[in-house]
Amino acid sequence: MSPKIAIPMMLAAALVAGCASKGKEEMPKSAFGCPMGSKGGTSMEDLIAAKVKSAGDVPDVKVSELRCKIQGDLLRIDATLDNHSSKVRRVSYRFEWVDESGFKAWDDESWKPIMLYEKSQQSLVATAPTRKAVDFRIVLLDQDKERQ
Repeated sequence: MSPKIAIPMMLAAALVAGCASKGKEEMPKSAFGCPMGSKGGTSMEDLIAAKVKSAGDVPDVKVSELRCKIQGDLLRIDATLDNHSSKVRRVSYRFEWVDESGFKAWDDESWKPIMLYEKSQQSLVATAPTRKAVDFRIVLLDQDKERQ
């Protein structure tokens, strides 16, 4: 192959390879439709560990499933809470909405109480209050102060 043909072909191949790798780097990481950012991980356990936190100890109540999708222009969250206890548990939850820079995208939500019957599951559904919210955290709070 002559250098007149080989050099342009190599440049074109390098350009295509550069564009292809750039597109891969810019795609945000996600798991089950939920943004994961640089945290990585694709399992449900990784997703829950990245998105759920508690305000104090919340024994026997765990998020077992979490799924996200964009509905319209807003992020929609579907979560499943499991009560592993043989007693009724009262917890509260709220969502913290985060913008693309990692800052608050919305004021703190009020706590929402929920009653989980023994050995039961409850679905939580939330939609981001603004288009700026591209990520979230679920915060759980124990309401059973006199548990035995």
